[in-house]
Amino acid sequence: MATAAKKTAARRAPALPVPEPERAVPLVVLKRRRGAENEPLDRVLLFTREWDDGETQEFWIPKRRMASLALKYMKMSRVNGEDAATAWALEEVLGTPAYDSLMEDSQLEETELIQIFGIVQDAIMGAVSDPKEDRG
Repeated sequence: MATAAKKTAARRAPALPVPEPERAVPLVVLKRRRGAENEPLDRVLLFTREWDDGETQEFWIPKRRMASLALKYMKMSRVNGEDAATAWALEEVLGTPAYDSLMEDSQLEETELIQIFGIVQDAIMGAVSDPKEDRG
């Protein structure tokens, strides 16, 4: 009986590879470097605060737009509301010491805060904007 099974198997044609079905969207592969999340971010100067005695304080933000912050911001907006998400975004991007310093600045003008948040929001949400829209 073993020889009959061998003869049957020998007569069968080899299996042809099954073609992969066409994809509706292209396959995306997210490549990562281990340990990269612990590396310091390159930062760029956002603005400088100057006092009348000549002392200055610099405020920096990450140079690279981070899409993960955009996702966190969107979820926080949905779950906790826009105000909580805005406060979180400012502190996350500026850093807690800089955020606390602004929070304690009794001379901070509304227009200044709006301008700062606009830049911070672009640093976060620009990561999920359509690049074609940015070209104008």
